[in-house]
Amino acid sequence: MRVSKTRLIAMVFAVGLIATIFVVRRESKREIVKPTVSPTLDSLINVHGSPKRGLRVCGKHFTDLMGLPPFWMPVQDTGLILFAYRPGPGERLLVLCDTNACTFHEIPLYNTRFGNNIGRKILSGEDWGDRIESIDSNNVVLVSIGFKYREKSALDLREKSIRVLELHDERVPPLELP
Repeated sequence: MRVSKTRLIAMVFAVGLIATIFVVRRESKREIVKPTVSPTLDSLINVHGSPKRGLRVCGKHFTDLMGLPPFWMPVQDTGLILFAYRPGPGERLLVLCDTNACTFHEIPLYNTRFGNNIGRKILSGEDWGDRIESIDSNNVVLVSIGFKYREKSALDLREKSIRVLELHDERVPPLELP
């Protein structure tokens, strides 16, 4: 049985195309969360300048991240991750991403301190930083610890909202009565 040259080329092309699709899909699933670094004019001119850091999550790109590398944290035993960014001046948003479905919920961080120090505990190994304290069916308890403050807040997974539960801040002086 002889196979024509055209048919042979078509079969090789088809096998190559299938292999390429398989590799690309495998790569995209493996890198659901990927940090990005882009040089800035300041980082090109000044050795102390910082490049712009971002995060590509499920194909969507976020810049002006808050915290330190890796800039995100997994919600244990779920497909959820948390990270925070500044979409504009004075705005701070916590992003709740379901990496299994690639869905995003952006939650305003009005008066909470959580989000500013995501990644600090991982880098320093100290108690400073933002972390997840506990998880139950609908709530994730978040803790943010700084030099002179400790804040505990609750992220409601059903309502997609966050509220402060406790705040201990040594920098805020007690109220003085006349």
